[in-house]
Amino acid sequence: YYTCESASGAAGDILLDSSGKNNNGTLVSASGSTGYSFSAGKVGKALTLAKAGSGYLSMPPAAFANLKDMTVATWVYVTTSQNWQRVFDLGVNARLANNTSTGTHYMNLVPQNGSTSLAFYITQNGYGAEQMLSSGALVVGVWKHVAVVLGSGQGSLYVDGASVSSNPGLTLRPNDLGAIDYAYLGKSQFSADAYFDGKFDEFRVY
Repeated sequence: YYTCESASGAAGDILLDSSGKNNNGTLVSASGSTGYSFSAGKVGKALTLAKAGSGYLSMPPAAFANLKDMTVATWVYVTTSQNWQRVFDLGVNARLANNTSTGTHYMNLVPQNGSTSLAFYITQNGYGAEQMLSSGALVVGVWKHVAVVLGSGQGSLYVDGASVSSNPGLTLRPNDLGAIDYAYLGKSQFSADAYFDGKFDEFRVY
């Protein structure tokens, strides 16, 4: 549970886990400039990521490695509309520029895909084997609450508390992805995809 109020640690780059599970995240500015800050949020302050600074949060992969039924929920504020920027992305890092039709293992949520849809994907064998949920792309400049629920034999996607997509064929869970070695908030494992430009608040994993 990241409240996204402020950073801790000697370098000011630790986002504390308020759940008591000690799954603290590390803030990164990949380009060397300031890629993250804290500004007015939905509840108090929010984690603000700037694409110009390639900012993102690296979360402990072990926190997701053996999860089965689960919910991921967060407030999202998109500042700049970009195809394939990530809300979150986790799995086995293929260290490639672009996704492949087979072989890649990941679970991610994008505010806007190539077809202008909010979309959740999970696969253990590339984009050709993706199981997904989708709805209309998130509106720019507006706080939206997004939740992905994996349970009860299906997957469901909620926006502002309303069900917008469900898929009874969505049977994969994080523990099906193999040896998860990365978990990002605001960044894709594929280097050609854009860094997130906007804000996150009250990020929770149940």
